[in-house]
Amino acid sequence: SVDNDLDVLTITPVEDFNGDILVTVTVSDDNDIPDGYEDHITIFTLTVNSLNDTPIIEPVTDEDTDEDVDYVYTLVTTDIDTDIDLNTDPTDLPYDLANLIYTVELTEDGDVATHAAASIDQGTDELTIVPVPDFNGEIDVKITVNDNDPTDNGPDEDNESFYEFTLMVNPINDPPVFESFML
Repeated sequence: SVDNDLDVLTITPVEDFNGDILVTVTVSDDNDIPDGYEDHITIFTLTVNSLNDTPIIEPVTDEDTDEDVDYVYTLVTTDIDTDIDLNTDPTDLPYDLANLIYTVELTEDGDVATHAAASIDQGTDELTIVPVPDFNGEIDVKITVNDNDPTDNGPDEDNESFYEFTLMVNPINDPPVFESFML
């Protein structure tokens, strides 16, 4: 947009765009222009620098699983930096979602969880939580994703995000076990 009163040109690229924009500015006088005078045209390139956007984990609602049953969930993560139409900077190649690095932390009542173990398959984005046998109760889960993109994202920015949810391990009535018999 142009503010003629202040002689200001404002260019606002679409969100998440980076790359070059060819700008043509034409200046003319709307008053009577004598013969021989023409509009003045200036052409320049505006470079919109790339910033690394943080990947976003799709929220996981609080979940539950039964005692002695593993909890398995495929994580869904998006990263706008993988959009080749928006990321046109040749020095910052689009990052594939395969470059995402996940970590998972389990806690129980604020302490490190002792009644479950967790892993995330970095190739399939599959989260697996394995409660110890016969455990039931709540496990707090924190999943962090990092896009492993070394591009500077500006001050006070990092390239990871996290999501937290609670996994309830439901109690199951185990059948009785006959231990010994005496005659």
